[in-house]
Amino acid sequence: TLRGNPTIENCDFRDNHAARSGGAILTYINGGDPTGPTIRSCDFTGNSANEDGGAVFNSSCNPTIASCVFRGNRSAGSGGAIADRYAVSRITDCAFEDNVAGGDGGAIRHQFRGLTVERCVFRGNSGMQGGGALHSVGEDFNPVTSTITDCTFEGNAAVGAGGGALFNGVFSTGNVQGCTFRANRTNQQGGAIQSDQGS
Repeated sequence: TLRGNPTIENCDFRDNHAARSGGAILTYINGGDPTGPTIRSCDFTGNSANEDGGAVFNSSCNPTIASCVFRGNRSAGSGGAIADRYAVSRITDCAFEDNVAGGDGGAIRHQFRGLTVERCVFRGNSGMQGGGALHSVGEDFNPVTSTITDCTFEGNAAVGAGGGALFNGVFSTGNVQGCTFRANRTNQQGGAIQSDQGS
């Protein structure tokens, strides 16, 4: 989607593939209304991308993703289920299970601007680098503020870097409240959470 504000509701995305990013959905808003997309009550299963965002890739927009299930999605890059870049994202009441990223963020990789995640379950996701479930990172002129509330992280793994569940990278401020972390692991540091210098 270019210069659009779609609402996608009650859909089933299964076994779709992108040679680049966004195995099922890619939204890029350039100069239009940045408030979308809205993705609600959808299932994403077995989607894949050769770059980022095995199921969904959002760029330069303000996505709302609610009451969705992401299961068994894969990216060769970052964000096994969802990858955001220059986005202000709100993700609520979703389940992320068995998603895999070849890079950072087994379920979600968020780069620049803001992220809110509420009442979500992350189970069995894997990042081959940092953040078995969720990885956020900013830069000096595009920092990230992430708020993670009332979520469950269970059995997630980061292989090549830290943060078995969460990796809070440089120029990323993380606020984690009321969450449960159980049996997450990493080969590096921070079995549940890693926060880097500058975060």
